[in-house]
Formats: sequence, structure tokens, C-alpha cells
Amino acid sequence: MPAPTIQHPSTADVCATPAVSFLPFPPPAALYVLPDTVYRRLGLDCWDIHRDARRYAGPGPVIAHPPCGHWGHFSKVCRLPGKDCGPIAVDQVRRFGGILEHPRRSHLFVHCNCPRIPQQFDLWGGQVIDCEQYAYGHHAKKPTRLYIVGLARPALLPPPHFFERLAPRPLVNLSSRQRQVTPLAFALALRWLAVQIQYATRRLTPT
Repeated sequence: MPAPTIQHPSTADVCATPAVSFLPFPPPAALYVLPDTVYRRLGLDCWDIHRDARRYAGPGPVIAHPPCGHWGHFSKVCRLPGKDCGPIAVDQVRRFGGILEHPRRSHLFVHCNCPRIPQQFDLWGGQVIDCEQYAYGHHAKKPTRLYIVGLARPALLPPPHFFERLAPRPLVNLSSRQRQVTPLAFALALRWLAVQIQYATRRLTPT
């Protein structure tokens, strides 16, 4: 029997995702985000440094962007606070469902026993998928891994928008803020995925 064909959601599907104010449950939460994050424009419950995202206790699924300095190539020289944010964010994704975004080669995934490759599930039903944020509008090449909990099927990220772009800039040439900013197209894709997790975990069918 041939394997079933898995279709990626289209850009139209993403743009047609209901505004979170019209969903029959609380909006997803965006954790560890900048104070002026793009997620505010998308109607999410945003937890920045002033609210301390480590204190988030549900009930909705999360889109978590914990600091990555302690888990990357320069972890041994990183002196910034917030090393505990990564493991706490993984726990929040496992408790409430959602998505955690980190660099593809982040040590956080191994530290927290996340799956090593896509289409494998861990004890919490979590899986990983890889993507490139430059395709979604980031200024530089930014290979990214998403840890996702709350979907029984293999997760698929909506395809990127196709538009003319300047050549990618070296990531080291960007300011700290430019490196951290989530592109709107990427935020839309993650919001779409978080809404699918809400429907899946609450056994509701989108209309």
C-alpha cells in the first residue's frame, strides 16, 4: 500500500486562521519575547521580561523563545542571566502543549531529552522539525529547530512566503535585537501551529 501523501498547509490556510479573539478558548501565550514583540499584533498573550515568562502556568499552549546564549556555541563564555529559562520553557511546552524555538544545534534539546530527529516522538508526545528563518523574512540565515507537543500526527510548518529578498547578512553582523526579532511570517506560521494544537488538545474541529 503506498504511503499517504502529507500536504503542507498553504499560505491561504495560515492567513485564514481565525483571529485569536474569536477562538472558543484562551489565546496561545508567547513566552520569553521582546516587549514590542510582533505577537502582540497577532493577539497572543505575551510574556516578556516584565511579566517573567517562567511564571506562566497555563492554561493555553505556548510559543516559547527562551534565550539561547547558554545553549549554543558560546555557552562557556555566556554571562547573561536566564540559563534556567530553557529547561523551564521545555517543561511548559510539555505541560500545556505548544512550540519551543531554538537554534538547530542548541544543546538544550539533548539536555532535555527531546527527540534527535524529525518524526520521532518522546515520552511527552513531543517531536522536532527543522526550518530556516531566513525563508520567513529574517535578515540572516538562521537554522532553527522547533520542539512541538500536542499533535498526534507529524507536524508540518506552513511553507514560507516567496518574495524578492536581499542576500542574507552574516548573523554576527546583526545587532542583538536584529538577531532576536521574530519575522512576521514566521510568527504567523507558529501561531497557526499553536491554534492547531489547541484544537487537537481540546478535541475541537475548526469550522
